[in-house]
Formats: sequence, C-alpha cells, structure tokens
Amino acid sequence: MRREVEALLVHEKKAEQFIESPALEVAGKILANQTPRESWKNLIGSRVSHYRVIEKLGGGGMGVVYKAEDTDLGRFVALKFLPDHIAHDSQALSRFQREARAASALNHPNIVTIYELGHLGGTHYIAMEMICGETLRTLTSSGPLPFRKAIAVATQIADALAKAHATGLVHRDLKPENLMVAEDGTAKILDFGLAKLRERPLDWDSPTIVGSITDPGTVMGTLGYMSPEQANGGHVDFRSDQFSFGAVLYEIVHGQAAFPGSGRAEIMAAILRDHPQCSPSAKLQAPAPFFWILERCLAKDPKERYASTRDLARDLATVRELRIDEPTRRIAARQSNMPVQRTAFIGRKRELENLRELLNCEDVRLVTLTGPGGIGKTRLAMQIISEIEDGFGGGVCFVPLSAVAGNEALTSAITQAIGLREVPGESSRETLREYVRGLTEPLLLLLDNFEHLISASGEIADLLTLNANLTVIVTSQALLHVYGEHEFPVPPLGVPAMRSASSSVEILSHFPAVALFLERAKAVKHDFTITKENAAATSAICTRLDGLPLAIELAASRIKLLSPAILQVRLESSLNLLTGGARDLPLRQQTLRGTVNWSYSLLNTAEQSLFRRLSVFIGGCTLEAVEAVCDTKSDLGLDVLDGMASMVDKSLIQQIEHPGGETRFVMLSTIREYALERLTESGEESATRRSHAAYYVVLAEECGENLSTHPEWAERFDLEHENFRGALEFLIRSGDADWGMRLGCALFHFWEMREHFAEGRTFMERLLQLPGAVQPRMRARLLLYAGVLAAPQGLSDSARKFEASLQTCRELEDHRGVAVALNALGVNARDRGDLESACSLF
Repeated sequence: MRREVEALLVHEKKAEQFIESPALEVAGKILANQTPRESWKNLIGSRVSHYRVIEKLGGGGMGVVYKAEDTDLGRFVALKFLPDHIAHDSQALSRFQREARAASALNHPNIVTIYELGHLGGTHYIAMEMICGETLRTLTSSGPLPFRKAIAVATQIADALAKAHATGLVHRDLKPENLMVAEDGTAKILDFGLAKLRERPLDWDSPTIVGSITDPGTVMGTLGYMSPEQANGGHVDFRSDQFSFGAVLYEIVHGQAAFPGSGRAEIMAAILRDHPQCSPSAKLQAPAPFFWILERCLAKDPKERYASTRDLARDLATVRELRIDEPTRRIAARQSNMPVQRTAFIGRKRELENLRELLNCEDVRLVTLTGPGGIGKTRLAMQIISEIEDGFGGGVCFVPLSAVAGNEALTSAITQAIGLREVPGESSRETLREYVRGLTEPLLLLLDNFEHLISASGEIADLLTLNANLTVIVTSQALLHVYGEHEFPVPPLGVPAMRSASSSVEILSHFPAVALFLERAKAVKHDFTITKENAAATSAICTRLDGLPLAIELAASRIKLLSPAILQVRLESSLNLLTGGARDLPLRQQTLRGTVNWSYSLLNTAEQSLFRRLSVFIGGCTLEAVEAVCDTKSDLGLDVLDGMASMVDKSLIQQIEHPGGETRFVMLSTIREYALERLTESGEESATRRSHAAYYVVLAEECGENLSTHPEWAERFDLEHENFRGALEFLIRSGDADWGMRLGCALFHFWEMREHFAEGRTFMERLLQLPGAVQPRMRARLLLYAGVLAAPQGLSDSARKFEASLQTCRELEDHRGVAVALNALGVNARDRGDLESACSLF
C-alpha cells in the first residue's frame, strides 16, 4: 500500500490493486466426549429448606425441575436442581451464581423471576417463578400460531432480550422449549443466563450442544436454532440470540422449522447455507415489514442483523400496531445508534441524579453538558441516556460532530444519524424539520462535540420550537447561548483532600478518581492494588491531576513501568511547567494539556513523530493506513507495528475490534488536538496531510465503483467517511483540483449508495469552482456525477449539469461520455414529464 501511495505522491498516477481481501477460514471444533448421565433422587414429598416438593415438572441437561410450595410465603415455585457438572465444579458454580444473580436483577415481566439460590447438602438449587402456561413447543405442536398471537408473543420476547442484552447477558440457547406463554398471554423466557455457563463437552445424543463460553471453536446451542457463528464455533454475542429468536419466530408463524433436516449434519448444513423464504403471503396474513425483520434476524452475517436488540423490539412493536389489511409501509428509521461502552462507569452518582432530575422537568428540552476536553462529558451523557432511554418511544440518536463543519453539514449529519432519506425538492434542513414536526413520540438527540459549531446553534433552537417531543443533550466546551438552554457543568471526579492522603486504603478507594485510577491501572497490570505503601502516592497523583478522567487514565497506564511514588514525582515535575503556559485557556484545560504533554515527552523521537502524524486521521484508521501515511518516505525510524503497540500501551490511542475482525486505531479528540499542534510546529503538516489525501484517493479509486457488489468495502467506506471528508477539505483548501476531482469522482458511488446527496453535491460544487478544475475529461465526469446527486433536490439544476457535461464530452469527441450524458438528460426529461424531449434524447 505504501508503495502505491508513494507512486501517487511522486508521479500523481492512479494506483491499482492495493487491497487484497484474503478469504477468512472458519473451522468449528467438535468435542465428541460423552458425559455420564445425571442420576437424581426422587424428591417428591420431601422438604428442601422452606419448600415442600409437590411434583416433578421435567428434566434435562441443566437439571431437574419440581413444583414446590414456599411454606413461608404461601406460593408455588419451580425448583431447579443443578446437575453435578456444575454443582461440583466450584469455578463453574461461582460463575453460574453470578449470572443467576444478574438475571434476577433484570426484573422484567417477560423473564422468569429468580427468587433464591440455595443448597441442601451437596445439591444446589434455584427457586424460580412458577409459570402456569405452555411452552411454545407445545403451543405449536398442532400448527402455527395465529399471526396476531405470534406477533404479541414475539414483541414481548424481543423486549426481554433487549433488556438482558443491555446488561451484557446473552441467552445462547433460545428455542421453543425455553419460551413459555402464561395463561394470561404473557410470554416468559426461561433459563436466561444458564446456557451461557454450560461447559459440558458436545454430546451428539443430546438435542442441546453445549461447550465452554471462553473457548473459541466450541459449538454450543441447540441444533435448528443456533446461529451460523455458533455452528462454526466462532465468537458469539447478542446477535446470535437474534438469529435464534428469528428461527423460533419463523417456526411459530410458518408451522415448520426454519432449517429442517433429516439428520444433524443436514441441519447444520442448512444453517450455514440455506436462506428460509421470508416473504408475504395471503395464507400467513402478515404485513411485509414483519418479513423484513425476520430476514434481518436470520442473516448469516452477524453484521447484517440488528446493531441493537432494542431496535428489533421497536420494529416488532411497530408491526404489531399495524393493521394487517392496511398497505405495507416502510418501518421507521433506526431508533437507536448509541455506541456500546467498553468500560465501567465510575463515580458521578450525584451528577447522574441531578442530571436525571433536570431532564425530568417538563420545560427542560435542551441541556448542554459543558467542561474542558477530557472531563468526561460524553461518557456522562451516554450513561444517563442508557438509564432514561426507555422513556423515549421515538428512540435515541447519537450524532458525532467532531468532523462536521458548517450549518448545512450539521443538519446533514443529524439526518444521516437518524437514518432519514432526502426528499426530492427538499434540502437536508427541510427534510429534518419536516421529520421533527411529525414526531408523535419523544425523541432524544445527543449532539457530541458541538463547540466548533456554536455559530450553527440557532438551527438547534429552531428544531426545538417545532415539536415538544424533541429533547436535545449537547456536549460542548462552550454554551450554545440560545433560549431555553440549561447548562450542566461537568465537574472533575472527586479526589481526596490533602489531609485524607493518610486515610485507610478502603476510604481512599471510595473516591471516584482513585477508583478510576485503580481500574485503569489493573487493565495494564492485573495485580496492581492500593496498599498502605502506595496509598499516599496514588492519592496525590489523583489530586494533582484535578480528578480529570483522561489525565488519570493516561497516568494509570504508566503503572506497568513506574511505581506510584516515581509516577508522582515525574508528574509533579511536568505539572510545574504549566505555570508558563497559555493563560487564556481554562485552568483545567491547562492541566489536561500538561498531562498530554507529559505523555508525549515520554515517547522517543521516532514515537513522537508517529504520534504527530497520526493526528491527520479523523475517526480512526487501520494499520495499513498508518504505514502508508505516516511512513511514506521510510523516514519514521521505527517499525510501524511496534510504534502503534507503544501508542496503545501508553493510552495515546485506542485499539477497537470491529465485528468484521478488522482492528482500527482511534485517537481521542483532545489528544488529537494536541498532536495536531505538535504536527504544525514540526513543519510536517502539509506533507503528512498530502500523504493522507494520497492514501484516500487510492482507496476511493480502487474500491469506489464496486461498493454495491462488495458489502465489506461499503462498510469500510462508512468507517473512513470522516477521513474522506478530511482529505477533500485539505485538497480544496490547498487548491489541488487534480486530486480533489479524482477523489470526488471516486466517492460518487459511495455518496449515491448511502444517499449522502447533500454532502456529495456540496463537495462537487466546491471542487468545480477551483481555479485548476479545468481538466476536461475529469470535469465532464464530475459534472455528470454532480447532476445525479442534484436530482433528488431539483431536476432543473440537475439538467444544467448534465448539459455542461454533454458539451464538454462533445468537444472531446468522447462518444461514450456523450451517450451517458444524453441518457441522463433523457431520464431527467422523462421525470419532468417531458416525454417528447426524452424520446429525442434517448
């Protein structure tokens, strides 16, 4: 890749074939060891603690279930006695107990309630809610359920799964036998959390295949309902439950298995290969959107399923509300796109309470979380949203704004995040306003990193006047200064007072800043603890860093090499340098800037160069991109892989694994701002940005035309969207019309596929206005593409661009280009209703 970027930089030629996509090989391990059958005592009539066992209800691989009477509370319960392989394994039992406690804490009406974990001698049991009803297996034994009943059951199950998945619990063994419908119609999920802990080897004589959840390659689940990744022994997450749920849903609606087969091998092959028919029919009496949901759940690739089970539940609820005989209509745009948090939320109990109280006020619809970079505004906002999102029936939407500039770009970013399509004849601003006017349920927007868009704050104020169902949370280093805004300053984490430095270890650990330091330190040195010997130094570090989360995390990452005492001394020495820093910055921002400066000073010369050059990436990058952009001339002085490992170890960048398996590296915005300043000071900014632009020109030209046939490339372009924007902005600012036009043309198919019409049209118009945008063939292509992107907004403007493209192609005697432009004009005329002109043009 680097050679091709070099070729573009030196010769300014189009590079070719820089990407290879090696096939991913999947192999599932099959454990064929047999497990001895469990032998259970007949407990009928006996007493277990305060339970009187009445009758046996059933049994299986996870134990035997009895109906019992709770003599203390006078109610019937279900007692499940655990099998020996869990009861006699202390580690497995401990994990099981933790999962059972977590499941019991869900408190959801559609998840069976766990009352108690107990043991009698060497026998362990669970006391659970007694359900008077039937399993879905029994209910569908004579045929499919009526659609109205099926959708009612499905909606309840999906809602329960969404709640469980939000807490990190994954069932892994959803099937009709584990789903019950009570006599009053309430659906219940049984054994939630149990399948996750099964650790018995594969038993082909059992209908349920189980294995260790921590051993990739182990097959676990129930044949006929397991996902392809389960069948292959691959990584399993909440999306595997969606697939199993889809198989169950298919069966209860169609009256037959989604993946039938005469033997296990045939069923396994069907799961991996076949696609059940998911299409409307008069017999089923189900609306088309239901089948779209079903098809999405049963997608072979987990990335094609729902990014959030909450979205699945909402889509099913929408279908349930539809009248079956009304015309099918498109399900609303996605309801939630909140990023999943990878670390625990620490402290800020009071802030959460105050913020919740503020947001609960009827007249509060715009709250701005303010504070310096790195204070934790975004993390606090995401945490409060996770706790209150159920109150927003219209959904919650996360809108990242760090790479967005200008009023039009702001509204375009919001419409894209919500999932709205542009409407012919309307700007993105008009489309967004019309959508907000039509809200019938509360919608919550989180606008993240707004400080550079303060001049566009009037747009947000205008949206809030359109509909009382809209609520907006903003994170910004500055207030928006609009009517109705409520400021919520985000303070640092609580730190020990100087007099508390000698307090006990237990007392110190209760301070949020110290708790954060401890958790992040354990991440790099698992055996790190706060002791009497290091408590004072640890307390001093957190106090010296003013309780700033980013500063604390950066400092904690050094524990792998430095003791708290040495770390304290080095940090204090660096902080003293801040007295001569810029006085026009807020005090805490000066401290944060000093912390990042201190981390930068710990890098060697080559690492510092890499750190500076990484700042040109926006929204992350791949290792390949780093090699091509940051070491184009082989002048870095270190191996890029080693350098990136060092950046990750020192918490200057974050390493993120995407579902597709590709690793991306992301630099926090505050650190990136500091790195950009250093890059400018070094005199390397222009050359590095040009290398960055060269890489993305090559990427776009190599893959842009094949996005529709290569979904993995389309997903890659989504991830690189902000980098494409940054490259175009640099090329336009530097007046490089040649590369700019090439990149604009190469991105046309991406903009069109993702319906980013306004963004693409704006960039193309800016490129066409560059003084050097005169290369006739490239200009003709750009005009044609600009006309296509303008079509959804106005046919007349589109026609003018097609005519300009046609004229240029005729001057070039480019017959193919002339034909394409004439065809575009013909389509344009036809869409305007001018059939006579259309016929003459075709």
